[in-house]
Order: sequence, then C-alpha cells, then structure tokens
Amino acid sequence: MSRSRKPLSQHIALALARLLGWQIEVPPSVPAKCLIIGAHHTSGSDFFVTMLYLFASNLRFRWIAKDSAFRWPFGWLMRRLGGIPVVRSARSNFVDQIVALYDASDRLRVAISPEGTRSESGYWKTGFYYIAQGAGVPILHVYGDADELVPWEENTGVVQERYAVLGGEMATIVKPGGGHHPHGPEDPTPVVEWIEAHFSQ
Repeated sequence: MSRSRKPLSQHIALALARLLGWQIEVPPSVPAKCLIIGAHHTSGSDFFVTMLYLFASNLRFRWIAKDSAFRWPFGWLMRRLGGIPVVRSARSNFVDQIVALYDASDRLRVAISPEGTRSESGYWKTGFYYIAQGAGVPILHVYGDADELVPWEENTGVVQERYAVLGGEMATIVKPGGGHHPHGPEDPTPVVEWIEAHFSQ
C-alpha cells in the first residue's frame, strides 16, 4: 500500500516549524464544515503562525481579516491563501455572507479571531457565534479553569450561555488547573471523539 506523498510546501513548513522548536498537531479527522476560533489575537505575527500551520498541516481552511489587508499589491495573494475580507462598517451583512458560504458549500472550514482586532478589547465580539448558529455549526472549546488571560466567566462562559439562547450546540472540555498555555489537553481523546461524532453526522 503506497503512502500519499506530502507536497513540497508541507515539507518546507514542517522543517521551518522544527527549526522554531514547534510540533504541528492535527486531529485525525476534521469536520468538513466547521468554524475555527483563534484567541487571543494580539500581534500581526499571528498571521504568519496561522499560515505556517496551514501549510505544515496540509489542512485547508479559509480565514477572515479586515479588508485593508486585501489591498494592492498583495490582495490577490491574501485571497489565494484563503483569506476572506471583512468590511467592519458592514459587520451584520458580513455574518450573512459567511452563513451563505456555508449553505452553498459541502466543505468549508473558516478561521476567525473572536476579538475582531489586535488591540486589547477585554471581551469577544459576537459575530463568530452568530455565524456558527446561522450555519448550523457546533462549537467545541477546550479551556483551562486557571486561565487568567482568558478567564472562563468573561469569555467561554458568556459565549456558551448566549449560544444556548440562540439554539446552538456548544460543548466544552476543561483542563483542571490548566492556564492559558499549553492550549491543548494532555489527553486529546475527548476532542477526537467529539470531532469524529460530529464528522460522521
């Protein structure tokens, strides 16, 4: 049985990740339609980390950024890399636009920063869970109950309460005594089981 060959871009990205001392982890199965949340987004370098993960994992997903990042001369490249521009002055229309993309697609993975800005905001904006609710996409959040940077009661707890009111499905997995780092749980089995259960539906 022959193994599928990794593309050159993936080999290069994995080599770069190793040089940086990072290990790339990808769930064995990822839902064809899902919303990926990345927080906290506090630096422009987050874009390069995201692109490194995209190529190193060979996991294709779209991502959202402000429309000014898509201007000439690099706008074409940003779109080629999977970018979706958002016009902040028309955020409500943008939610409808993303929901429509989910409705029209059999496979769509979108990554979004819930703060909507690199500036410290102290809270998450609501657009991402309106997108998830409108597209019928469930949310899974892994969090540490000792996380002081993203405390439960000010972030995930608020989202879970509001998402339930909207009729959406949101599951949480707690890391007892866990802080903000490392992000993943020591035992990824519950995450994998949740993904496989929703992927098979």
